[in-house]
Amino acid sequence: MRLYVDGDKIITPNTVFTLYFTLMFCLYTNTYVQLIAQIMLIAYVLMPLLKRGYVRKSEISNLPFYIGWYGAFTVLMFLSRGWAYSVYSGSKTLITVFRICIMGFVIFIYANSKERVISIMQSFIIACSVMGVMALFTTILSGGTIGTTSFGVAIGQHRNQIGAVAAPLSVLCAYLKKYWNMKYGNLLCVYFLFLTVCTGSRTSILQIIVIYAICILLEKDAKVAIKKIALAVLGMIVVVVLVQSIPYLYDMIWLRIENAINTVLGKDSSDTSAMGRDFYKAIAFIMFKQKPWIGYGVDGFVCFLRDHPTIMGVYMKPVYSHCNYSELAADFGIVGLLLWYIPIVRIFYWGWQTKSSGYIEGCIYAIFVSIVISDYSRFPWDTHLSMYLLFIIVLLIRFDFLDKKRGNT
Repeated sequence: MRLYVDGDKIITPNTVFTLYFTLMFCLYTNTYVQLIAQIMLIAYVLMPLLKRGYVRKSEISNLPFYIGWYGAFTVLMFLSRGWAYSVYSGSKTLITVFRICIMGFVIFIYANSKERVISIMQSFIIACSVMGVMALFTTILSGGTIGTTSFGVAIGQHRNQIGAVAAPLSVLCAYLKKYWNMKYGNLLCVYFLFLTVCTGSRTSILQIIVIYAICILLEKDAKVAIKKIALAVLGMIVVVVLVQSIPYLYDMIWLRIENAINTVLGKDSSDTSAMGRDFYKAIAFIMFKQKPWIGYGVDGFVCFLRDHPTIMGVYMKPVYSHCNYSELAADFGIVGLLLWYIPIVRIFYWGWQTKSSGYIEGCIYAIFVSIVISDYSRFPWDTHLSMYLLFIIVLLIRFDFLDKKRGNT
């Protein structure tokens, strides 16, 4: 796989990052493999700096933003143990966020140029491709679709997490093939679309529609925009026919989306998952009103449900709220919401300034917006898979903004 950027410039994937991402995504249940992979990547990035004896300004230029965002968020989570509602047995939230913070620190040091970010992005795409194959293979062998045999569980991933990265990559690969001549771009586009459908993640399927819709809105050529709309309509018709015709897809996708829409509209629905998520958000809002500034602390929401399994006559499992806004509000209050979303607003501003710079920039911006919208039904900050994608998107937007600010094209 390779990308052609600025004519004859060839950017290839980084072998070490490819190996690291692949090990992390496919052997997530093996703690020691994870640790070895992380030490390997840390050494790869930091050893040249230590040998040199000094750090270049470009290598730390991304750190102030990162430290003020995910670093500050990690510190808040650590401090919240002091006022946390309770301790959730077996929780790995804090250690996972801490490890993501360390690895993000390494990524933001290494990615001191747009070319390096693109190289990392390609490594991420390759690793996600391998992860998808492993998830498909192990799910077929397990012979099941729910619980401990659901899609991706055998390799330590959740189907919604896989969908969260497969959906944006399906659109990105198509754009990379067309405008940067990425090898196998169209094939990867179809593959990630297939992978998204296999996960059965409603949010991920809707995310593809959101990304494509934003890309169409950003299209400068009216004729091209009309062509894309026609292709989108045709594609949706084909997908609808397939989903309604194949029993597995009908049960996995059509009925679940239909029930989710009915739940949002207040109509009768048999989808306990959709109804439960709305109830979780309501409970989180009640908790937020009780402790609006600093919340109930790390794992506060899930611990509260554990101790109050029946609320207003409804039994609720002790799980997370399935919504970034409500989870942050309940666990970390206004402080947590500000620490997370003020930098997000800044990235949104950078992306808005660069969205019209080119087709790829518009696609990257559309992916970022779709991720923020998807926060309504998931939260990314405790998942390596989602956060690495978000780090890459943020870095690409940042470098595009800096290029435009300096007057480069």
